[in-house]
Amino acid sequence: MQNVKIKMKNYNFKIKNLNAYPERVQPRLRQSERTLGQGFSNGGFTLLETLIGISILVAVLTVTFTVVQSSLSSSVESKNQVTAFFLAQEAVEYIRNVRDSNVLSGGSGNWLADLGSCYPNTACTLDATKGPATAFSNCSINNCPNIRQDLNGASATYGMYGYDSSWTSTLFNREIQIQVVVPNQEIILTVIMKWQKGTSPQRTFTVRESIFNWQ
Repeated sequence: MQNVKIKMKNYNFKIKNLNAYPERVQPRLRQSERTLGQGFSNGGFTLLETLIGISILVAVLTVTFTVVQSSLSSSVESKNQVTAFFLAQEAVEYIRNVRDSNVLSGGSGNWLADLGSCYPNTACTLDATKGPATAFSNCSINNCPNIRQDLNGASATYGMYGYDSSWTSTLFNREIQIQVVVPNQEIILTVIMKWQKGTSPQRTFTVRESIFNWQ
């Protein structure tokens, strides 16, 4: 009988251990659930971070492209301004040279010979690829044609500006006016440059210079 009691005790002991086992497992399961839940939560947060990162990247790229585009536009505009300046300067130097040649030749004594197309109360164009006798052509004020450029790489005049009908029309407009201040002594030379690229506002500047008969 005593042996039987011992077995019963052992049996009871084992049953207690079995009853206690789920209580030990449950906290572990709850802990696993918490860990698993945290995993899902971290996964969702990472996805949110990715979306935010993509949004920031798109914004940065957009700003970068805008800056690059603006820089390119500024570069093109600067090139056009330089070209317009040299075209205006070309007209001034050409007319000075005509004045000097007229004075030095001492022919008819008319220091403004060949410049009659540019005054009075009118305007003219200048084709600097030609001689003074044919370089100037009369045009209405504010209605002169745009300058053309030779873009034929095989041509001897490649890259030069003029009014040859076979050349390509440019966006530059050069208008020359001459006003006699003191007859046979002084004139005011005005060169007006205008150009417009696409839908951008028209650009313009004016060069004025007094030219004297130094004879």
